[in-house]
Formats: sequence, structure tokens, C-alpha cells
Amino acid sequence: MAQNQRPQRTAEDKKNLRVGFAEYRRRALRGLVENGTADHTEAVAARLADPEARSEAVNALARLGDSRAVGPLLREHLADDSSFARCAGTALDQVEQRIGGPPEPPAWRELGPVVFTAQAVMGVPWCVTEILVEPGQTVRGGELMAILENDAICQELIADRPGTVTEVRIAVNDEVPEEAVVLVVQSRRRIGSYSSRASTFGVFRRLRGECNELMHRQGRSSRGYGSAVGAPGTAELADP
Repeated sequence: MAQNQRPQRTAEDKKNLRVGFAEYRRRALRGLVENGTADHTEAVAARLADPEARSEAVNALARLGDSRAVGPLLREHLADDSSFARCAGTALDQVEQRIGGPPEPPAWRELGPVVFTAQAVMGVPWCVTEILVEPGQTVRGGELMAILENDAICQELIADRPGTVTEVRIAVNDEVPEEAVVLVVQSRRRIGSYSSRASTFGVFRRLRGECNELMHRQGRSSRGYGSAVGAPGTAELADP
């Protein structure tokens, strides 16, 4: 696209974000992936509430320039186990790569081991040409881990989620039969950040302290008045 046509095209895409036809909204978001800038962050973020275009909106946010503003928007959608939450986690990983890593320690949910095998291709064995990981190494979603080749094709073993490599059962120049296990990765999914949880716990503890201090001033024991969190026999708020 010619340089002088881009402002006109992005203006049209931004306008189409609000039309009634879902395919137009999705097409507009894909256009902003190619030509949008940080100035379009707010308009794209509004589409996160659009069930028919939210996946395209996440992809667009992952590629827009204002990464520090996009990060908090994506972190709001990580908590559940939906496919959309997984898309948001992948997008957030892309955003944080652009700024040199997450600004606060992430919280993860362990998903279990993922086994990578050599593809079955007409009984033809594979030759290991490259290994890029080792046991104990952390990998990102989409990261290349190893390459296998045979006379017909090349197979790239790519991590589908973030995780930790637990087993590497191959070495360079090994001949590997089809469907043999070559790598095992302990997979996990981003669900938020520890700092946000710690902040919540800090507020909770402060409220607990204020509640207990008020009861002390009123000359009442902090025991025996029922629990603010449902546990019988105590009025103190327990840590979450």
C-alpha cells in the first residue's frame, strides 16, 4: 500500500469498527494490524466486548505500539479457562517481548505435560538436524524447540504454550522413527500477576486490622461474634 493511502485506509478501518456487520468489523481489525498505530488502541480495545470480533481485537492489540497501555487491558481477560483467555495470554506474551519482559511477575496455572512426537510420514524415519532447548529451559508459546528432517519434508517442533522443557529424548544426527516421543514440556497458562494478587491481599489485611482495632476500642473481644468470612467462632478476617 502506498504511504499516502495508509491514513485514509486506517480512517476507514476505524470507522468500520462500529458497523453492524461482523465481518466488516473483523476485516477492519485485521487492517489495523497492518497499518494501525498506538493511537488506535482505545478504538480496538472497545472491541474486546464484541463476541464476534474479540479474537481479532486481541491480535490487533498485541501488535499496536502502545504496549504499556495494552498490557493492563489484556491482563483483565486472563482468569478463566476459555479459548479467549488463552488468546489474551498469548497476545500479552507478544506485548511484553516488545518491552523486554513483563513489568511485574506473572502468575501461572500449570496445565500438565505436553508430549511432542515425530510425525508419521509413510513410514519414513527422521533425522534430528537441530535442537534448541535443554531440560529445565523455559520456553514461550510459539518458540522453536527442534527441527527434524527426512527425504520428503522438514518438521519444526514448536511450543504451543509457555512452559518448561522436562525431557529431551533426542540428540543431533539421531535417526528417529515416526511417532516416537522426542520432547516433553510442562505446559502452563498465564492467569494474571502476583503483584495484583498481593495488592488485593494487602487491602484485605488492612481491613482486617481496622475491624479488630474497632472491636477492641468498643471493649469487645475479637472472639465469639461470628466470622466475617463464614467461619464460626471468630470475628477476625482470615487471610485469603
